[in-house]
Amino acid sequence: MVNFDPAQFGVQAGGGAIVGGVIGYAAKKIVKLVAAIIGLQFGLLAYLEHQGIITVDWGQLQAAASFTAPATDGGIPPVVVDALSVLPAGGGFAVGALAGFKKG
Repeated sequence: MVNFDPAQFGVQAGGGAIVGGVIGYAAKKIVKLVAAIIGLQFGLLAYLEHQGIITVDWGQLQAAASFTAPATDGGIPPVVVDALSVLPAGGGFAVGALAGFKKG
């Protein structure tokens, strides 16, 4: 039989939520910064092409920038089964990360 301690569950879920919130907030700030940098780079490329300094193959650039995820075999990895022991902290982390990302 599994012993369930509500206090330990609450500590794990709360701690995970706090850490997740901080990481989610920071992640959104980093994503915004990276998006701004990439936008400036594309703007610089367009400007240099307009000035006749360089020639940009926009189709090739778009093809290089597209990403497709590799296919999976559909099986459940063993690490997922092992992760069930940290479900409270992981769930709290996920909720906290989502809240932090939304707040950021």
